[in-house]
Amino acid sequence: MATQLKYAHIERATTPGRYFDARSGLHLLVRAQDRKYWIFPSTHDGRRQETRLGVFPRVSLADPPKAAQHARTMLDQGTNPLDLRAKEERALAVTAAPKTTFRGFATGRLDTKRSESKNNKHAAV
Repeated sequence: MATQLKYAHIERATTPGRYFDARSGLHLLVRAQDRKYWIFPSTHDGRRQETRLGVFPRVSLADPPKAAQHARTMLDQGTNPLDLRAKEERALAVTAAPKTTFRGFATGRLDTKRSESKNNKHAAV
């Protein structure tokens, strides 16, 4: 029997397992401690894969079907959405990481140690 997940049903779901939404083709994965994830099952190059679309209730009931449709479009064009997401995350990690030089690290470390010194002679290094 095909089911359509409603907000009240999703909110009450506490038994770990998968719940299928026939309307969007998505799965709601319920894990222990009431963690609920929207999953988009798909295949790319003959391999089965699952794309996580968000955590319930942070992601509303209307957003996962839109994200799944975008992923379907990408798959139809031959692009793997998981590969694209991994590239975006790597690029974000590289730009977000502060550039630390050895000189900056050493200066900061010496300043920390200087404040811990017991007398002025040791602090004057």
